[in-house]
Amino acid sequence: MKQSVKNRKRNWIAVFVLFIFVAISIFSWLGRNPSLPSLHPSQVRIALFPDSDDSQGGLEGESRAVREFQTSDRAAMSKLASALQEAQACGDHKCGALGTIQLSYPSGDLSFGFLPGHTEGFYEVRWQDGIYRLPHDPFVETLVACGVPRKSIP
Repeated sequence: MKQSVKNRKRNWIAVFVLFIFVAISIFSWLGRNPSLPSLHPSQVRIALFPDSDDSQGGLEGESRAVREFQTSDRAAMSKLASALQEAQACGDHKCGALGTIQLSYPSGDLSFGFLPGHTEGFYEVRWQDGIYRLPHDPFVETLVACGVPRKSIP
């Protein structure tokens, strides 16, 4: 009988350790940020898709006026890269992009899809394996610093 109590205790300890491991894994996934090569890209290009509900251009054959902006302003580019790197992971969803943000580095370009936020006060970006959210007002200021007119930001 003592052996059975010991086994149950061991089983509960194993379940508890497994629970802690799963909880830590979930919290570390939720807290992840995009990892950029550096905070100093050589160029930033931003394309906004006005009145669009997907990043593929709407109906087949339909043309759309894409507004494009670019900058080589080092301070503005660093501010944008820093904002993107500080973005926090959030739940995935199927919303289409409002535009794209492309950061150019000597090692290659990184592209982010620019999405509406699903929580008031936030925008979101899609990059690689996830969705990351950024505070609305500071992100808008960053886009303006990169040459996007405030009235053009959806």
